[in-house]
Amino acid sequence: MSLKRDVLWLLKRYNISISKKLGQHFLVDEKIMKKVIQYLEPQKDDIVLEIGSGLGILTNLVAAHVKKVYAVEKDARMAEITRKLARDNVEVIVGDFLKIELPDFNKIIGNIPYAISSQITAKILLLKFDIAVLMYQKEFAERFKADPGTKKYGRITILVNYYADVELLDEVSPKAFYPKPEVYSRIVRFRRLKEPRVHVKSEELFFEITRILFSQRRKKVRNILRNYGIPFDEDAPYLEMRGDALSIEQIAELVNYISERKPHGGNPW
Repeated sequence: MSLKRDVLWLLKRYNISISKKLGQHFLVDEKIMKKVIQYLEPQKDDIVLEIGSGLGILTNLVAAHVKKVYAVEKDARMAEITRKLARDNVEVIVGDFLKIELPDFNKIIGNIPYAISSQITAKILLLKFDIAVLMYQKEFAERFKADPGTKKYGRITILVNYYADVELLDEVSPKAFYPKPEVYSRIVRFRRLKEPRVHVKSEELFFEITRILFSQRRKKVRNILRNYGIPFDEDAPYLEMRGDALSIEQIAELVNYISERKPHGGNPW
């Protein structure tokens, strides 16, 4: 029986309708599932966190290769199916990934809802893990590897590369899902760095400067800093460059220069 037939049978068997609000699209391509598991580099001692277990099909396939899987699912109906069909080493957690307290784990897997990709990615990168293999909307995933000065280059590019090495892997057709999404997807692998990619004296200031640089991305750095009331002098680096043209290393250099000269107290600068 094909995976699509399995999904349709389970939905009918348990009288469940798919929630558009939750962005539910079930992966039904067995070849893609096998690739996702392969990219996770599963080991017998791994503890895996799955974001959005759905009907638990991928959950059980992963569980066959690792010590334990924590399957997080917001939809209680889906979680109940996963629980009924789960292997002994699967623990189902019903709740919103963005809000719940998470157990300890070392790897992450998941098909990320497109509407909340930024929020989920931001939370993932603050967690401790070795490898994360995630499915994103193709255009969103391409932002992770965008070059400075390009349209897709932005805050998420800086955030991801600050914390992790990023690989854009297979492009996935809408046909691999049920129901079919309107866009192509991309498998992404994060390998979290032991230390951030760049050294900054203040992470708070680093992310604040990053935010304002991309809020007025076409303006010169000089004007952006002035508009936000951030003190600087004429020796500050990259003042004549556009906000969206600075690499992560250049942003770190600018932040460290400002941080060394910031007044005490008040704002992060």
